[in-house]
Amino acid sequence: MSSPSASLSVVLLLLLGCASFCVGFTMDTTCSSELDLMLILDASGSVQSSGWRQIIKFSQAIVDRFEISDTAARVGAVQFSSTSTSRLEFGLSSDAATVKSGITSMSYPSRARTDIAKGFELANDEMFSSSRSDANLVYILLTDGVQNEPEGRPSDPNVPASVAKTQGVEIFVVGVGADVSPQNLNSMASDPYGDHVFYAQNFDSLLDLISSIVDKACSHIECPSVSPDHGPPAGGTTVTIVGDGLEDTGKGVVCQFAREQSPGKFVDGHVECVSPAGDAGTSVVLEISLDGGVTFTSDKCQFTYDEFKEDPCAQWDSDCAECISHPFCGWCSSPVTHPDGSSGSQCAGFNHDENSGEQPFVCVGTYHTEECVPGYECNIETATCEITEPGDGMDVEECTSKCGVGSIYKCNNETNTCEKCEDGTPGCVDHTSCKDSCEVTDPSPTPSSSTPPEEGEPGTPEDLVNTIWRGLQVNNDYDHGEFQMEFDEETVTVQNPDGKLWKATVNSTKTQGEKADILYFTDENGDVFRAIRDGKYNGELQVMTLSSSVANGSLPGSFAETFTWKFGVEIWTRCINDQTCHFRWVDPMSPDVSQSKRSILQSSPPPMSDTDNCSQFSSCDECIGQSTCGWCNNPVVYEDGSVGSNCAGFNEDSTKKPFVCKGIYSTDSCEFSQPPDVYFCDESAMECIKAAPQNGTSIEACEASCNADSLNPKNVTPAALQGTWRGLRVEDDYPYGEFNCKFGKSDVVMSSDNGTILFQGAVSYVKDQLWVISDNEVMKGIWQLSYGPVTKFVSWGLNAIGLDVPSSFSESMNSDGMTTYFLTSCDDKLADAGTCSFE
Repeated sequence: MSSPSASLSVVLLLLLGCASFCVGFTMDTTCSSELDLMLILDASGSVQSSGWRQIIKFSQAIVDRFEISDTAARVGAVQFSSTSTSRLEFGLSSDAATVKSGITSMSYPSRARTDIAKGFELANDEMFSSSRSDANLVYILLTDGVQNEPEGRPSDPNVPASVAKTQGVEIFVVGVGADVSPQNLNSMASDPYGDHVFYAQNFDSLLDLISSIVDKACSHIECPSVSPDHGPPAGGTTVTIVGDGLEDTGKGVVCQFAREQSPGKFVDGHVECVSPAGDAGTSVVLEISLDGGVTFTSDKCQFTYDEFKEDPCAQWDSDCAECISHPFCGWCSSPVTHPDGSSGSQCAGFNHDENSGEQPFVCVGTYHTEECVPGYECNIETATCEITEPGDGMDVEECTSKCGVGSIYKCNNETNTCEKCEDGTPGCVDHTSCKDSCEVTDPSPTPSSSTPPEEGEPGTPEDLVNTIWRGLQVNNDYDHGEFQMEFDEETVTVQNPDGKLWKATVNSTKTQGEKADILYFTDENGDVFRAIRDGKYNGELQVMTLSSSVANGSLPGSFAETFTWKFGVEIWTRCINDQTCHFRWVDPMSPDVSQSKRSILQSSPPPMSDTDNCSQFSSCDECIGQSTCGWCNNPVVYEDGSVGSNCAGFNEDSTKKPFVCKGIYSTDSCEFSQPPDVYFCDESAMECIKAAPQNGTSIEACEASCNADSLNPKNVTPAALQGTWRGLRVEDDYPYGEFNCKFGKSDVVMSSDNGTILFQGAVSYVKDQLWVISDNEVMKGIWQLSYGPVTKFVSWGLNAIGLDVPSSFSESMNSDGMTTYFLTSCDDKLADAGTCSFE
């Protein structure tokens, strides 16, 4: 087995997918380097026989470019699809005839899933037990793009790939086709991934890449020394690299420090370059690029960034709410950058400890000192906006407008897998919705098997304190109408549709990390109701499924079993951002929302500061010259909704007027460094446009999804929506009460709980838009689907007839003439079993 310092290890990773460029193939000279080569071949069902034949041709052509002998290259092969069919085809061999015969005889197995991690593990087992100590190690991995392993297998192929990298392995990635994630390719490739990731349009064009791949994999240098081998995180250290094999081609040299590049130059047979900024206290392995070819090898070629004094707010990096509760601290949606170039924590602020000194920072994304609310991030693979942890992510409007659009899928109920389908096929949905409804799971998970204390811990769980919820019963023989619920620190008050109030004290038991999911309600009669809960997010709402026992009954073992109990299952929803969504306590006997109190437990919101002394400074230099002020590249928005200036921060007495800065917030300098370019699809022109930081995707992902076919409407109801739904209106000044919605295969009827039809018509949808068409009049809307333990939820925002589609749920909730529904329906499996029914 070769050690990291003794040899160059190269991994060549080829994935089936494509993006932006291809390189012409020429039969160049044979590589005579001493290396051990493993072919790791994806034999899953999506490859198909025709693709497998091209993989065999590609493998043979790769072998033809290497000299096969005891002193040059040895070759072996592994194929994988799922655990049962993964196998070592043949071990490392220095006999050319054996290698050629082995490749020719490889057969395509039966249809199965993709398990990239298993392919890496098999290759590691063979390579690390049989490789030569002085040989370069080369893997060639072909796969159809993403991990889709059998149940029980590790889900991240980067784990075994990282094992190889720690042994000095260099990884090249080649994508073929349109079904790969550039992020996945980049994460598995060696840095810089721009030199290690290749794309081909289809299997037939794989051969075009061989010349460039072999040229990069074959060349290398040895790096015995770096001097000096450390420097400040701010960069600026002139580094000398001495190594065997360095040759001045006259076409330039680049030094790669992790993901940062620095131009280099040849001086008396060695390379000199200046270190860029880096993370304090970390070591990076340098890579030297000569004439575009990466030529670095061992761990001797390292540079270490010195330590620096930490921002005092950084100690609260793990919790947004904890962070902003401390004086002079705010939360950034991504780790901040300090002036020495190092990456900091998400909690950053102003240091008033004279003995510690200041630690300026730059936040790229969103910096806020107000309430921590979940944001959204784009899932590039499924082209959906997914909820993030509180304090992270971007606005839903930004995510919705920037996130690309992926393929559509339909569940194969025999194999419980999602299969891609053509546009216009009935029942096809986005990948996330398909996966959630198609997986074989227990729809009613049992809480922790350990028996909790019967009374629990006194007090309401922190995440429920001072929250207002609106809800529906969904158990058998449910009561119609809207329910309301409000928590304070010790009690809960529930109002039935008939106006009757029920009050109880709250105890809870923590059974899963920091989340209390078992609640105990003791009412005024001394009766105890034991409940389990589950939380999800949908649109601008948080959704809670609550299953409760009868009075003094046992704790439910699952959500499904309580469908036959009185008050057994309830679906509750609340606003996650008071600036975009407003729930108020309504008297059902006089349901005028505009006159309703915001709470029956408190008559007015808690007081807040109305002054930000930083707002008086109109220039960036003057602003950041103040001890508690920072500069936002966009005007900040305060908690009360007012728009401020670019300068915002804390008052000297530590009081604050809570604000949000979207873009870049800096206490360091007025020269804002930008992150790598990202893009979004301009659907009016169907072209990729550069986006603001953190609000887009890579150019490859954007171009793959930005096409006219993705905008063709489908005149059919999405399969996941077909059936009966019950729900609430959730826009500002919403009408109180329950609503009912019936989706047919291509039509919809919306009515109030008394049966009055509000609208009906044909359904048309495209991507995240869901329209209603009646008598040639169109109501355009947006929708978002998610799944709970026993029901599914959808947010549906509609504009008035003839007007443009809402840009976001925030807009549909707060704009005149727009309507937003929160709807819930029985989980498909429970409905089929007769356990849950709204009919």
